[in-house]
Amino acid sequence: NVHWFISPTTYLLYKLYYDEGEIWEDVYMDYTNALKFGIDITSSPPTWFYPLYDELGIDADKLPKLAPVGEAIGIAKSRFAEKIGLKNARLYQGLTDGNAAAIAGGAIDIGDINMYIGTTTVPKIVVDRIVTHPALYYHIHPIKGYLAGSATGFTGAFLSWYSEKVLGMPLDKASEYVEKVKAGSEYMFFPYGDRGPTYNPLLEPAITGIKISDEPREILLGRFIRSIMLGITLLENYFIELFRELFSIDTNCVNLTGGGTKSKIWNKIRASVYGKKIIVHGDLVGTGVIIPLLIRNRFYSSIDEVKRMFLKPIDTVEPDEALVEVYRPYKDAFIRRWLKLQDLYRA
Repeated sequence: NVHWFISPTTYLLYKLYYDEGEIWEDVYMDYTNALKFGIDITSSPPTWFYPLYDELGIDADKLPKLAPVGEAIGIAKSRFAEKIGLKNARLYQGLTDGNAAAIAGGAIDIGDINMYIGTTTVPKIVVDRIVTHPALYYHIHPIKGYLAGSATGFTGAFLSWYSEKVLGMPLDKASEYVEKVKAGSEYMFFPYGDRGPTYNPLLEPAITGIKISDEPREILLGRFIRSIMLGITLLENYFIELFRELFSIDTNCVNLTGGGTKSKIWNKIRASVYGKKIIVHGDLVGTGVIIPLLIRNRFYSSIDEVKRMFLKPIDTVEPDEALVEVYRPYKDAFIRRWLKLQDLYRA
């Protein structure tokens, strides 16, 4: 009884387009959602990777056609569209949340880097070629080139959990103590390794280097929070260095989006660990959905005009040279020690 294999995004779009009881004769899925179903983005235009479906015994005729992000679908004319107030709205192909967040955070031109920090961390860079690496996967960039990137295990989720469940206070309150902690006195925090870059389910989070000290409670609480922030930042920096190594791109700034960008002290730590200016765009995703369709359908005369209209950073943070020197040794040791944890968890 299956008629189509489609993504939830595609289902919602065509539920707005086709009326109840009407046969869905012509269905397209955007390239970014289709990647999760198995498309070959090395072909031009992209096609379904049919050997995968042959191996699984899935009828490839039940796969939708493929469409670029921002491609027009038509007018929302269903009773469902009318019921939710969207009747006669123009429908366009969308994209996945990680890609939308990257574009909302300025990942438009070759070499642009965006770091989305939320429940997990999603690093992405715009590139003009594919270089295979076990830590990375690729999407077709909705405007030009590719978006190379990854998705980590829980980062922001672990920070919030530790603050609320272990320390017994909201993260906003615990974060107030971070500035009281001397830079360089942090413990070493290692996040989950079940997703990028290691894809090793043995790598559970760990905090090492803990020492007994007769310091005020606020300092100790702040040190734990700051240590987790630093560990997440060192993971982000790993990807920035990997991008530089693989693509010979050494950008002078990194764009940030997501709920984990609200802390000014954390952003100062980031800029200092990266050794680069950071541009904060806030907790945005929706703008990244709009930008590709505006460009593809020529609502504006140029990409630069769209960028001026819709990319509006809320803060810029420069590296603190003193912190750059303090955190330099941490950068060298982080990945090496993180991988050594595999032996501990295997024991």
